Amino acid sequence: MTTTQTTATAAAPHEIRLTDEQRREILFTAQAERIATLTAEIKARQDELDAIKRQILENHEPGTYQAGNLTVQVRAGRRTLNQNRFREKYPIGDYPEYYEIKPLPLSHLEKELGRMGVEDCISTSRPTVSVS
Repeated sequence: MTTTQTTATAAAPHEIRLTDEQRREILFTAQAERIATLTAEIKARQDELDAIKRQILENHEPGTYQAGNLTVQVRAGRRTLNQNRFREKYPIGDYPEYYEIKPLPLSHLEKELGRMGVEDCISTSRPTVSVS
């Protein structure tokens, strides 16, 4: 059962009646357009922020600096291991002491054990919405 709602005033010569489904579609479209607008604004601000940070990094060594009533910390980049290069240089067969055992990917475990077999071992992140 679909309800309708009058969106024009009583004085208007023609009434426009929208179904609940039409109102939901209008709202959904407006929400998607707003997300797209906000995403573009965020990207523009992020680009500006990245440019300012690049300038600071070009002119300041790692350390803590005062900037008026603000404190700015410049940190050295985080060091991480490139696992592919490491495996090439130190193959697991020749250097097993440099490796640890980890579970297989979830998709593989679900195929082997079934979804119920790993259900109590799964954590799920928050759902997301994206608009392109």
